[in-house]
Amino acid sequence: MDTRKLEQFVAVAQEGGFGRAARRLGVSQPALTRGIALLEAELGTRLFDRGPRGAVISAAGDKLLPHALSIINEASRAMAELDPGHLATQGQVRIGVSPNFLDAAMPRALALIAARAPHINVQVSTGTREVLTAGLMARELDAALCLVPDFLRAGQRETAELSFDPLGTILLEPYVRAGHRLAGRPVTVQDVAGERWAIPFELSLSYRFASLFFRLGLTAPQQALNSAHLPLIRQATMQGDLIAILPKTQAHADVAAGHLVALDLPDMRFDYLAGLMLRRAIVVETPLLRIVTDALRSVALESA
Repeated sequence: MDTRKLEQFVAVAQEGGFGRAARRLGVSQPALTRGIALLEAELGTRLFDRGPRGAVISAAGDKLLPHALSIINEASRAMAELDPGHLATQGQVRIGVSPNFLDAAMPRALALIAARAPHINVQVSTGTREVLTAGLMARELDAALCLVPDFLRAGQRETAELSFDPLGTILLEPYVRAGHRLAGRPVTVQDVAGERWAIPFELSLSYRFASLFFRLGLTAPQQALNSAHLPLIRQATMQGDLIAILPKTQAHADVAAGHLVALDLPDMRFDYLAGLMLRRAIVVETPLLRIVTDALRSVALESA
């Protein structure tokens, strides 16, 4: 049984006559009649009862119809999925993303990916660079968009198993809520040494933060909140008296809306390099991975 005969059967059943079905299929009526006769002979049963009002589907034909439609649809789907152009833009890609990019940049990246590869399945996880590196090396991730401390740049560009493509620099700096007693005031590192802080789980930020105070002979302040979820840090800062270290790109809208105020503390501005990590074995990217990495590069550059 071939699908062409089933398509002829479905056309006659749906059109209610051989003449209309033949016109729909673009074949002659005698050729269509022969095709249906061959299908009936193959199945050993009559599929239509011929009468003055046309072809009326028989009880056997009525049972065959849903199966015929299913077979035709599955065959069409298989042909579409085996098309080279479709194969290049379908499948699954696993992306690891630094918390810095998760909420603001990734929705834009996913929109760019969907526009070019609507059949793709994207799995997104988040974590620090160490977590993402481990995921890449374990082949649990295909690509990672992350932050690396600027002073580690040379060491991260080439490793035994991973490549790092630097895309720009992200600045993190201290913020307080509008109305905080330090908002809008000239302050020094000594002035904020006794405050409660919110520090993201991001690479060496906690270490760099504490080291700054140690170098000045000060006791490191209390890190009252650590989280990889930057919206939580922003909200906790706006609703309390915390000082938060946040990416400038993440705080921009809250500053513009008058909810957050940046503290003028040049010593507490931390630069991080944003970049794309891939396993060296797949540096030559497949078409599907290229679509994903193009989108990640685009949003990283916008965020930088």
